[in-house]
Amino acid sequence: MRTRTLFIGAALFISASLNAQSGFTFGAKAGLNLTNLIGDNTGTGHTGFHVGAIGNYGFGKNGNASVLGEMLFDTKGWKDDVGKTWNLSYIDIPIMFRYRFYFGMYAEGGLYVGFLAGASSDGKSEVDIAVTDSTSRRVKVIDALNGSDLGFIGGIGYIHPKGFGIGWRYSVGLKNIDKNADPNSPLGVGSVDVNVAMQFSVKYYFNWGK
Repeated sequence: MRTRTLFIGAALFISASLNAQSGFTFGAKAGLNLTNLIGDNTGTGHTGFHVGAIGNYGFGKNGNASVLGEMLFDTKGWKDDVGKTWNLSYIDIPIMFRYRFYFGMYAEGGLYVGFLAGASSDGKSEVDIAVTDSTSRRVKVIDALNGSDLGFIGGIGYIHPKGFGIGWRYSVGLKNIDKNADPNSPLGVGSVDVNVAMQFSVKYYFNWGK
């Protein structure tokens, strides 16, 4: 009897998760970022956050395969080897392909493009850069960085039939964040550095399964 009850319960759960989730669905998400750089200035990790909107288009009767786009306010950065904390803020737009399995788990992958919205070092928007051994020049951190970013992104997660979900992602930048030709770059002349980030998210889709 107990086995039969568990079987019926599992069947009902799977049936609920297969409610038509095709077409457009909108939602919102927020969560934790753990970020760093890979390259000449790799340091220790940085903790940030992300928050934003989701648009998902599911294919087929049950919408198991989907294409989704997001618009996120994303904070990234790192702590360098002398203890300075570098904070970067981006408007990131991931474009992903997702496949959701029958029990609610999903896997996804795609690309993101980001636009730099702000940058600081230890909370200051300007830093002093040595010009000679005895002179320095004050520059804005944001002016020494590329205004856009691009990279790969992939992840896994789970969406409940009621529309609540959790997710994990990892992204690796493809574009040097430093303006290589800028002799006043706070990251060093000719340095090559890309953003890397791990994200943990909670999300909610409106009218999921309707």
